Amino acid sequence: MKRFALLGALLALAVSAGSALATPPSGVSASVLARGTNQTPQLLSAVANRDIVTTQFTLAPGATTGWHTHSGATTVVVTSGVLSYWRTPDCIKRTLEAGDSVNLSDAVISPGSGPGLDLARNEGTVPVTVMVTAVNMPVGSNELLTPVSSTPCAAAPQEFAPAGTITATAIARGTLASALSIDVAASTDILNQTVTIAPGGSTGWHGHPGTTMVAVSAGTGTFVHQDCTTTTHAAGTAFLDTPGTTHNFRNDGTVPLVIHATYVNVPVAGVFRLDRDAPACAGTAGAAAPAAAALPNTATGSDIASSLLPLLAVAVLLSSGAGVALAWIGYRRQRIG
Repeated sequence: MKRFALLGALLALAVSAGSALATPPSGVSASVLARGTNQTPQLLSAVANRDIVTTQFTLAPGATTGWHTHSGATTVVVTSGVLSYWRTPDCIKRTLEAGDSVNLSDAVISPGSGPGLDLARNEGTVPVTVMVTAVNMPVGSNELLTPVSSTPCAAAPQEFAPAGTITATAIARGTLASALSIDVAASTDILNQTVTIAPGGSTGWHGHPGTTMVAVSAGTGTFVHQDCTTTTHAAGTAFLDTPGTTHNFRNDGTVPLVIHATYVNVPVAGVFRLDRDAPACAGTAGAAAPAAAALPNTATGSDIASSLLPLLAVAVLLSSGAGVALAWIGYRRQRIG
């Protein structure tokens, strides 16, 4: 009876310790490429089957984009230097600066097609580098901007074509099968990150405070939803990671999985990843469980208790030190009684 009293105490602790455990990333390396605080609210929208494209641009001193429009709105985060920026309809000059260890960089969302026009130029003496994510790009197109021949902003520079040295470095590109509509608030952060997941690795269960636009650059990933159903995303595709959901992203393949994520509506200087407990279904979400008939089931009575004790002891060791102490106290009381 004493053995079963200890078994009961250990079992209770094992069940308590084994439920709702957060799962950390495994085989994951990540690098934040840019982060800045958005200055202007803007709608990011796209029709289905359009590309999401992230590019790093460097503007030499004196370079200008000229007044232009886009096929969709773009997020712009300044990573070095100071960028002068104008947009319609207010025609106000904005000065966007790169941050430091104390202050975050500035960011802005340029308008999309239609009446929205903008212009960016480097009026300083050092290069300006910006990280740009564009939505609603035609599949395969490299035409990020379309020059225009006039502007209602009479007091702004009258420049209608790119000039000076502007270099572009491609970061990621993926085709989004669904339509997109995200209201991005002012005074929230925009963040760009590249994540590499080794074969067999995963992000662990987590969520995000805002919408995340994800483009797959290499490999194939398995997106595990909160109900443990899965969706496969291959290189060259993109998808949306919506806020308020819990999910995991695995690399079930044999080559590294590389993705680029653009996070929006992140609290200023706040976290952009929210670690979550694994859902109850996650125990069967990976590999198929052995069939019941294939499992040994020959022990009975006290043999079952004896065979379970080592397993339960391991479970307790994985729980907190306080849990172990409580189990021992319960056992001692049974012995005294």
